[in-house]
Amino acid sequence: MAAQAILLNKERADLDAKSHAVHKQLLVDSLDMLIPIGILGIVNLNNGIVGIAGAITSLLGAHDIASRIRP
Repeated sequence: MAAQAILLNKERADLDAKSHAVHKQLLVDSLDMLIPIGILGIVNLNNGIVGIAGAITSLLGAHDIASRIRP
């Protein structure tokens, strides 16, 4: 029984990690879509909003790369 509980906890942790990664990627992709939409004028967005969206996606990407480098 204890072995099954440990296995279930590990599977739950793996699913939580995958879910977090998918949600983070969805956020990045959504913010990245604001950039061409704003530049093309499809939606009236302030240049500051477009810049902030680009900065956030860059920081999130840099964080992903840095987390892979660290042991």
